[in-house]
Amino acid sequence: MPQLAFANTFWESFDALEKPVKAGVRKAMTRFQQLSIAELYADKGLHLVVI
Repeated sequence: MPQLAFANTFWESFDALEKPVKAGVRKAMTRFQQLSIAELYADKGLHLVVI
């Protein structure tokens, strides 16, 4: 199962982000929970980095 990670520093500054950016983050988190790994890689709106 894929895992999504955010740095603590990201969440510390999340509230300062513009509304559309916050909405995009929430949308990406939802899509990550719903899609398989293959679907995530194929999604044109997500850019995944494997670490």
